[in-house]
Amino acid sequence: MGFFGYGKSFPENWRDYLWGRNPGCLIVVAVIIMLLVLAIPFIPGKTTVFSPGQRESAWNACITYIEQEESVSASGAEAYTPAKVTLSGKVVYQVDIHYKSDNLFYMCIVVNTIDEDWQVQSLEMK
Repeated sequence: MGFFGYGKSFPENWRDYLWGRNPGCLIVVAVIIMLLVLAIPFIPGKTTVFSPGQRESAWNACITYIEQEESVSASGAEAYTPAKVTLSGKVVYQVDIHYKSDNLFYMCIVVNTIDEDWQVQSLEMK
């Protein structure tokens, strides 16, 4: 049996065969290319989403850093409030914390690194 059920092993003018006599091939190829192009934005990759879990992780990183560097007890900090954590960049968070017991206000800049590690870039006392 030959090419696509025909007697010849391969047509002499195969381009005419594929595109001229069989326009279905052109449609199939066009649909496959279109699906591939449309699928590109949905290829999974590392994305940063500003989620409540990340806000709280940034908060906790800041509290831990203040406790270690400033020797201020974490128990004196106000309770976690999502509104006190803002996204300053793609992976940069600003955390504002009030320590009621010592009447101290801190502003932390915290970065979420590629390996999901939280690092404090800066700490300011207000």
